[in-house]
Amino acid sequence: MISLIRQYQGQEARTYILVKEASKLVGYSQQYLRRLLRQGKLGGIKVGLIWLLDVISLDTYLTLLARVLDRRCRPRIKGTKIN
Repeated sequence: MISLIRQYQGQEARTYILVKEASKLVGYSQQYLRRLLRQGKLGGIKVGLIWLLDVISLDTYLTLLARVLDRRCRPRIKGTKIN
């Protein structure tokens, strides 16, 4: 089950997903996704000890990686796209 959380800031709505759920979708480990969040390579927020990942940020990151020729940094699950 995918848990989505929406946060409204004025007219803008952001959708967040738990790192645990994102890990299952894209095939990266939870630790790696949290590291990308801490480094600012992925957008998200931290609530207590739990990271919430911005869905649009994750989709953008995966799209950019799909263009990279080096296959070591690509997700393990092919064709994964989050709407």
